[in-house]
Amino acid sequence: MLLFAIAILALPFSPQADDGPEFLAPNPEAAVATPFWSKSKGELRYIWRLPEGYHKDQPRDMTIVLHGTGGDYRWGLWNNFNDRHMASNPLRASDILISVDGTSPGNNDTRLFLGGKEDVDGFHDFLVEMREQFAVDRIYLYGHSQGHSSWCCSPVNIRRCWAV
Repeated sequence: MLLFAIAILALPFSPQADDGPEFLAPNPEAAVATPFWSKSKGELRYIWRLPEGYHKDQPRDMTIVLHGTGGDYRWGLWNNFNDRHMASNPLRASDILISVDGTSPGNNDTRLFLGGKEDVDGFHDFLVEMREQFAVDRIYLYGHSQGHSSWCCSPVNIRRCWAV
C-alpha cells in the first residue's frame, strides 16, 4: 500500500486552474450556445457565449455580466447563462454573453469591481477589446451587488466607458 501511495505522489500533477468551460480565444466560428473561457490582453479572465445564428458580419448586442464581491468571471455562467438557466429563463439569449473578472484582486483569489482610475481604464480597455473580437452593436452591463454599484450606478465610470 505504501508503494502505491508513493507511486501516486510521483505522478506529474497539473491542477486544472479553472473549473469552468473549455479555453478558447474568441472565434466567430465557435460553436454557438456553448460557453468558453479566455483571457483578455489586460489579463482579465472571462467566459463568452455566442448566440444561435451568430455571424461575424451581423452585429449583435452584447451583455456583460459583472459579479459581486467574492465572485469571479465564472459567476455569470453559474447564475445566468448555463444550460439549465438558458432552457428555463434565458438571459438575453440573442446577445453575445460575457462574464468577466473584476478589475482588482480581492480576498482568497476573488476579484472586485472598484472605481479607481486603474479599474476604469482596465474595464474600458476590456470593452474596446470585446468590440474588436466580436461583431457588436450595443453593449449592456448586467451587474450583481458590487458589480452593479461600482459600474452600473456610477456616472463617472459609465461616461469613461460609454464611448466604446
